[in-house]
Amino acid sequence: LGLSDGLTVPFALTAGLAALGDTKIVVFAGLAELMAGSISMGIGGYLGASGEAQSAATTKASTIAMVYTSPAEARAAVISTLECYVSASLLDAVVTDITSAHDKTINFLLEHHHRFESADVSPRLYTSALCIAFGYFFGGLIPLLPYVFIEDGGVALVCSVVVMVFTLFGFGVGKTAVLGERRWGCRIVEGLKMVGLGGSAAAASVLCVRLVHQ
Repeated sequence: LGLSDGLTVPFALTAGLAALGDTKIVVFAGLAELMAGSISMGIGGYLGASGEAQSAATTKASTIAMVYTSPAEARAAVISTLECYVSASLLDAVVTDITSAHDKTINFLLEHHHRFESADVSPRLYTSALCIAFGYFFGGLIPLLPYVFIEDGGVALVCSVVVMVFTLFGFGVGKTAVLGERRWGCRIVEGLKMVGLGGSAAAASVLCVRLVHQ
């Protein structure tokens, strides 16, 4: 998430500011946006993981309370989970076996009824935030680097666009491959889609800056 946003948002910003012709403005504003964007994206990742952890804790607590205080409701939940997969002749026996012990019932409901992950999610609070923040920052550095090394704003813009076309295309293809898509046609389409989205954002940014500047 952080990398895809980092490749598009700073690219659009730097392309828009490049219309002013001053690479120093592009570099300083781009770095400021990278820092602010990375922090906000990291905070968003932390809050998202924190919400997931709180939801998991609430689900676990409510399931435990239901099993101990309302066995009939717990049994009904087990039945609703199994009835699509177990024949009617075996259902009652299977449900009785699962609900014969509280721990067994709790574990079954958490794993199969609520799709609960037993692993501790608290470490993800920080790893998720850091991965998203650093992904955004390093992704945003790519379109900014040409403005650091090239003084001519027009040339830097062209170099940045060329670099980002290949980067966005490669990111789209790579992301699709990582997700398990083996067809090269779909990978190429996803790469072109990323180029189109990033290019549209950059073009809109340039147009807005030029309209305001005039």
